[in-house]
This record gives sequence, C-alpha cells and structure tokens, in this order.
Amino acid sequence: MEQPQEQPQQGQGQGQAPPAGAGAAPQQRQGIVGLLTSQPSSTVLFVARIASVVFSVLFLVSTGFASLNNYRLALKMGTLSSAIRLYQRVADTPPSLTLQFFRTLLLEDSFHYVLYTILLLGVKPSLVFLSPVAIFAFFHSTIFLRKLLTASNVGVLQRLVPTIGRLDTLATSGFVLVAKAELFIFFIIVFQTVTMMSGKYLVALAAYPQFMLLRYFSRRNPHFRTVVAGLEQTLDGLSRSPSCPAIVARAYGNVKALVIKVAGMARGSLQ
Repeated sequence: MEQPQEQPQQGQGQGQAPPAGAGAAPQQRQGIVGLLTSQPSSTVLFVARIASVVFSVLFLVSTGFASLNNYRLALKMGTLSSAIRLYQRVADTPPSLTLQFFRTLLLEDSFHYVLYTILLLGVKPSLVFLSPVAIFAFFHSTIFLRKLLTASNVGVLQRLVPTIGRLDTLATSGFVLVAKAELFIFFIIVFQTVTMMSGKYLVALAAYPQFMLLRYFSRRNPHFRTVVAGLEQTLDGLSRSPSCPAIVARAYGNVKALVIKVAGMARGSLQ
C-alpha cells in the first residue's frame, strides 16, 4: 500500500469566511456532499477503511462469537477497501487475459492485501493478523478525511486539517511496524499449523510465503525489503559467531540459499 501523500486542495478559498445568513448552512453541507458525490469510489473506500479500523478496535474489546465476528468483518472491510483501491490503480489499464496484465496486478500493493485478507479469514483470530489492515486503513483514511474537512468550509473543522496532517510524520514508522508484522505473521502461521494440524492452516502456510514474495517486490512500499535485509544481517552475524553450532550454521546457510533461489525465480516471473 502506498504511503499517504498530501493532496493539494483547489478552490477552497482558505481564509474566506462562509456567507452569513440562512444560506450559509446549505452551502457548507454542499461542500462535503459535493465531494462525496463527485468521488463515489473514494467515498466508499473511505467508509470501508474507517469500518476496518472500528471493527479491529471492537475485536480488542469483545469476546466469544462477537470477537470472531468483528475479526471477520475487519478483514472483509480490508478486502473491500483493497479491491476498490486496486480498481483505482488499474482503472486506466484495459483488463485482459494477458501475462502482462496479471503481472501488473501482482505488483500492486492493493492486490497483495486482497489476497492477505482472504487468506487469513479462515485462521484463528489474532490481533497481529489485523494490525497491518488496521494500520494501513488508519493512515490512508486521513487523506480523504483532510479533503472532507477542507471542503466543509467550516472554520472549526478546517483548523483540524493541519493537526491530522501531522499524522503523516508517523506514517513511515507505522508502515515499518506493518512490515515487521508481515514477517512475524509467517512464524505465527507455522506455529498454528504445527499445533492445530488443520487443512486450512496448511493452505495458509503454503500461500503466505507467496504473499511475502509479493511484498518483497512491491514497487511502492520498500519497508518489507528493509526489514528482511535487517533480519538477514542479524542472522548472518549470529551464524558466523563461534558460539553458533556448526549444524545450525549449515542449516541456516541452506535455508538462505533456498530463499535466494526462490526469490530469484519470482523476480524473473514478475519482470
């Protein structure tokens, strides 16, 4: 998912007070209504992202069936928002049953998270699984929220725009946290597969490495590559340590060689 970027507002007349009198309220409402109706896909995307954040919070404070229901609703809202964003990203590319179009989809972060949310719908609910969806939804929703506040032509609401804009300074840290969660989730799935011994976990275990490969070769989000590089550097240092058993060092070297080989094959198929 791409990082939030401030979108300049055109024709908002900053510094100008709204007309006084009875006609002021309809004009103020029209600013927001006009924005919502002129950008229907962005409006639905905004609502889906907010809903994903809300259901993630409700998952934290609920128990039993309600917790499971909130978990699934949060992921479904994540699927919807990712699908809408994917549509926006490839709207100018005519859909076709060609390898090139499929490669275009595979390189889109939104496509990655359509797969991610569908994949994790069937596994045991976990806050870690929801964290990437909720964090992305939170930061990306602020872009459209700033547009709404600016379009409101209400001074009190417009004064909130710079405050919300400051969240952009936290976005990079949030996205790095997401990248770490994406990597950590793989080990959770491995653990759940071993302990649960269920077919749905075997599917998740087989499919999740494909998701990680897609994240690694993302064109717009470099954070997963950075996290993987940091982990590789740490593990390389540990494997070369005199205290590291030779059998562990050899096993790590074999696994690393296999990962590099698979990544090389994936790079070739995506180019």
